[in-house]
Amino acid sequence: MFIGLDAKSLKGHGGLVVRSRLRGRRAPGAKPDSTEDPPSREILAAAPEGSDLSKIVIRLGGFHLLSSFSGVIGYIMQGSGIKEVLSLIYAPNSLDKMLTGHACSRAVIAHTLLHLTLVTIISKELFIDDDMDANLQNTIEDVKNNTISYNDIENCDEKTEALLDQCNKKLKQYEGRGSTGKLWIQYFHMVSIAKEFIRAERMGDWQAHLNCVKEMIPYFHASWHFPYAKSTYLYLQDMLLLENLIDPSVF
Repeated sequence: MFIGLDAKSLKGHGGLVVRSRLRGRRAPGAKPDSTEDPPSREILAAAPEGSDLSKIVIRLGGFHLLSSFSGVIGYIMQGSGIKEVLSLIYAPNSLDKMLTGHACSRAVIAHTLLHLTLVTIISKELFIDDDMDANLQNTIEDVKNNTISYNDIENCDEKTEALLDQCNKKLKQYEGRGSTGKLWIQYFHMVSIAKEFIRAERMGDWQAHLNCVKEMIPYFHASWHFPYAKSTYLYLQDMLLLENLIDPSVF
């Protein structure tokens, strides 16, 4: 069972998984702040072996991790023109909170819209024959009618694999067109990580969750979010060690 607890409420809750919120955000020159609750880790480290308290596992809250990563995206994309583009959709005064990750819901919607725009631009340069187009239309109809599962989409056929291969090659081509193209393709990948993280959280896909956390870490470093990078790295390390501590079927 997953619950949200502060460090002060750990006492008496053995055998539970505790979500620890990431707190604060550090810009260059600012004082480092606390991200993961240090008291909770200290309490667990000092707990007697085999006690109920020692069985608690600290888990970073998904919403706060996503909010932090949204701030990373906004930091890396500073000066790219993203603020000017989004000002055509949102009130200019609301953009600062969106790009720092404080208005997470609006930020997710905004980044999804820009992500879709990039996909639309890229797709216009892809070669899609009649068979591939018919296959895509059938898949879209299956999704609308809820007659296909996510795993069915993941285990795609040769036509879809060929289309994905074309898309990946096109992304490489855009990256080679200069620093601006490389920046926006990096943005494409960052938003893809955020969307995959949301999917993993909603579907309870543990391995996909860990993969997304792993892919986020370099971006935390690149954006000077060192406390988040440290906490996320420790969290990932702890979660990977669980595989040796619990039943493999559960992990």
